[in-house]
Amino acid sequence: MKKIRFILCLLVFCFIMTACGNKKESAADQDFNGKTKQELQGSSEKLLNELIEIPDEELNNYLKSNDKLTIELVESWIKIKDKVGKRVGIEKFEVSESGHNVTTILTENFEKKPVTLTITYNSKMEVKSQNTDIVYTKSEIIEKAFLNILMILGIVFSVLIIISIIISFFGLIPKIQNVLKKDTDIDDIIIEQETVVIKEELNLVDDLELVAVISAAIAASTGTSIDSFVVRTIKRRNNKWQKA
Repeated sequence: MKKIRFILCLLVFCFIMTACGNKKESAADQDFNGKTKQELQGSSEKLLNELIEIPDEELNNYLKSNDKLTIELVESWIKIKDKVGKRVGIEKFEVSESGHNVTTILTENFEKKPVTLTITYNSKMEVKSQNTDIVYTKSEIIEKAFLNILMILGIVFSVLIIISIIISFFGLIPKIQNVLKKDTDIDDIIIEQETVVIKEELNLVDDLELVAVISAAIAASTGTSIDSFVVRTIKRRNNKWQKA
């Protein structure tokens, strides 16, 4: 009886192992729009190798290409290449499907940071997008998020301070208007004073001319010189002939 149980357990174990092996083989041989996982991994590794081997002085030449996918890939690599160091080796390769699209993620270890090469294919297995990026740890992601929050808060507080300063200037507008009004009143007073002075000067000029005429008439009638007498006052007398 014990032997029979042992044989049954052994058969069940063999069946389970066989099923697991078939699942692994089926996952490895799974078809992704006509491509296997191994083929997709080979394409990703080849593309990353070619990208890494491009000399630094030639990278900018690829940015002048008319191919948007090439520009996208090279730009992403230029941003991170100095932060990751030298290549160490492959870590893992993942394939996922979303509708008719297939996305592959090749993760490779570098000296400083792991790097991912992400490629998205359409239903015809034509490349839709491709880019590289750094794999950050959870602590680094939290730190970046915290810094972003601080930056946003700083911007918000700066805007609020600027708005409060602008509002405070509104209270100065009436004061400035009052000062300008006072300056206008002072200018009007100065103009009036200047007008009075000018009138007085004109009256004085008229009196001097009148004195000169009278002095000349007296000198002519008496036969004397103007220097021999002084006109001190001039009084107007009523003309009887005009009244008549």
